[in-house]
Amino acid sequence: METIDFDREALIFIHVPKAAGTALAAALSRAVGADRTIHLKQGKIENWRWNRWDERREEALTAMRLGWGAVTGRHALLPSRATRAEVDGARFLYGHIRLDQVPRTQRRPRVITVLRDPVDRFLSRYYYTFDRDARGRDAARKPSHDRRTGAVPETPEAFLDMMAARGTVTWRNGQCRFFDRSGSAAAALRRIAEDDVAVAPLPALPQFRDTLAAALPCALEAIGQVNVGAARRQRGTVTPTLRARIEDVFAEDVTLYRMAEAAFAKGGPMALARAG
Repeated sequence: METIDFDREALIFIHVPKAAGTALAAALSRAVGADRTIHLKQGKIENWRWNRWDERREEALTAMRLGWGAVTGRHALLPSRATRAEVDGARFLYGHIRLDQVPRTQRRPRVITVLRDPVDRFLSRYYYTFDRDARGRDAARKPSHDRRTGAVPETPEAFLDMMAARGTVTWRNGQCRFFDRSGSAAAALRRIAEDDVAVAPLPALPQFRDTLAAALPCALEAIGQVNVGAARRQRGTVTPTLRARIEDVFAEDVTLYRMAEAAFAKGGPMALARAG
């Protein structure tokens, strides 16, 4: 990975949820400086909503926000108080955004991301959602995820059943969707190659941190654990049947992740982009 020149370049982090991105973003922000960091608004990439109607509505609202930004000349995912000078002067921008949603600045983008095993990621997100829903029910504040029972289903299997019954599409293959809206691994790989994205699998995060530390002109601390708790822990045993089912639902993500894992092992974070 070539040295990052902050006089001409900006580091862009595509933060895939539930893939240790919070910890990495925090360390990079401290290294670069909070005054040169911009946390972008969420790009609504994955949609765990009720049905196709809610899904399409969310996509339409996102398209309207982006369209209004194009009309006004202001990127819809920028913080409302960020000035043009602050955007152009930013050295580090990050958020839950798709690759084609990255704001343009006067600096050349150097894009990085971390991917996670799709089975582990689904279970992490499921238990996070389950625990958050449970806390909301206890406080009698949150609406139901399951309108019949007033709760997120109590097992991952039941949650998969619920989402399948609702016909939701864009909650599948979310990691691929952060690079191409189609959710296709092949399309995601093309975009990764076109934009020269540095990609690391989550288990290789310590090695990725070392690579970034060598490329940055500022000191980068060790990557700690952030947001670790009961909501993030995998519970129980993942049976072969459950694993196979999750891998089937997230088949494109599985393909992309395995390619990233193999490429990183052979040639580091830039290897997947070169392979594409």
